[in-house]
Amino acid sequence: MKVKCFCVLAAVLVAVPALAQVTPCGQTRDDIQALLASGMTPEQISEEQNNCSGIPQTLTKQNTIPTGSIFWEEIDACGYHPQRRELECAVQVKQRFGFAGFPGVGPGSFEWVQFCVNYGGGLVPVNISAVHVHDEPFGNQPSWYYGVAVAADPTLHQALVNGQTLIARAILSWTILPVGCNFIPVWGNQADFRIKLDP
Repeated sequence: MKVKCFCVLAAVLVAVPALAQVTPCGQTRDDIQALLASGMTPEQISEEQNNCSGIPQTLTKQNTIPTGSIFWEEIDACGYHPQRRELECAVQVKQRFGFAGFPGVGPGSFEWVQFCVNYGGGLVPVNISAVHVHDEPFGNQPSWYYGVAVAADPTLHQALVNGQTLIARAILSWTILPVGCNFIPVWGNQADFRIKLDP
């Protein structure tokens, strides 16, 4: 009995990857490799796939916008973990100094991230979080990446996890607490991205 079940499971596992290899344009992995070999860039292939998907071009990829100076820090990427109900961003620190002192010597400073979500009536604040950073005392060169995560507020937490897609925004601001979803930081940037509420 166990052998029979294993054979059925193995057949399913072999069949699934073949289906998953087709892109929105109906291309296989071999087709994509041929396009790369012909000289097409990954960006061109990605744009072609976005055009086939039926999703508006401006919403298909993450847009990081340098609204403030990104010399010291920058949001690199953001996303949503629907089962844990958490919004998360990777914050890249690009300089050794400028963060208010070494650990144990200076107070350090905060990289604030304001998260917002659009439920259909425009962006509204969801939550805010920060990571505490210092200057680098050992002569190591940047970059460093910090994770900033916040729990969903009651509205996002109670939203239907039925696969719906929402537009989200994260705003990074060094030392100055961001206020609202249109806040322009002096040092930092914003990321506009899409989240999917999977059960």
